[in-house]
Amino acid sequence: MKRRIVLLGPPASGKGTLAELVQNRFAIPATSTGAILRNSIGRHVQDAKEPCPNCGGKLEERDDDNIGALALRMTEFREKTVPVTDFYARRGILARVDANRSVESGFKDVSELIAA
Repeated sequence: MKRRIVLLGPPASGKGTLAELVQNRFAIPATSTGAILRNSIGRHVQDAKEPCPNCGGKLEERDDDNIGALALRMTEFREKTVPVTDFYARRGILARVDANRSVESGFKDVSELIAA
């Protein structure tokens, strides 16, 4: 049986950075549904001029990066993504990784989950 890895988290929690690290280290293809949807509706993401100091990864600026849009995205996360995590948790197939730490610590935890 193939295993699937789904990275869920609120906006700007480092999902893209972690997905890129996993893809590079384990040769696991990564797909960003957010990027697919933004591209399909014509919203563009631009590379920022400076690297992101908190995550160490490439910072991307979205056309809708503002307080109002972030509040909406957080509401959407709570309403639509949290129930998905609950679904996986009830089935015993959810592993949680604390993303409020360094990228290296999060990647170490995810790497151990992949290797298990």
